[in-house]
Amino acid sequence: MSNLISSRYQPSSDSPPGPGDPAWQEAVETTFSLEPTPVDGQPSAYVQASWSGKERGDVESLAARALISDSHLILRLEWEVAEASPAITDYDVYADACGVLFPTNEEAELATMGSDDAPVTAWFWRAGSEDPSVLNATGLGTTRPAAEQNLRVVAELNGNTWSVVFEHPLGTDRGDSIPIGFAVWSGAADERAGLKSHTPDWQELRIA
Repeated sequence: MSNLISSRYQPSSDSPPGPGDPAWQEAVETTFSLEPTPVDGQPSAYVQASWSGKERGDVESLAARALISDSHLILRLEWEVAEASPAITDYDVYADACGVLFPTNEEAELATMGSDDAPVTAWFWRAGSEDPSVLNATGLGTTRPAAEQNLRVVAELNGNTWSVVFEHPLGTDRGDSIPIGFAVWSGAADERAGLKSHTPDWQELRIA
């Protein structure tokens, strides 16, 4: 397990800090190793058959930093892809994307995307889309939009490196440590839905 420790942040505007904002220099960067999701765990039999034996795991790691303002949690994710895919331009073209996952209680499992009794919540952003999404899931293949969509994102592409900033109301007390997970989709590698690179286990976010 790796620990992501937040730093205090005083907003200078109503907008989230961009990926290059000087405030990020005060935040400790943590690198998380990513693994491809198991093909035999995909809910679609077609996906299991068509992807069996294919080499996967285009993105092997992700760097993250965290800021805490009076009312918001702000995360910056950064990763590199072999070939950037900044938008869906055809039916067989997939865009790069990333997600942040949180359990709703201590029983929620990351590998199964939660369960009926222990759902997970995800922040999701996809390149080329206008709005990010807050999603709930109670198992593989069950993601649905959450009732409240208070998520804001600022994203930048520099060469083949993505930097994505998520901002969302805090929802917890300072001094808490909460489980967190990360996922990245490589569009050029045809990753979509459950096919992605992720942290297979919960990591820890310490709220300053």
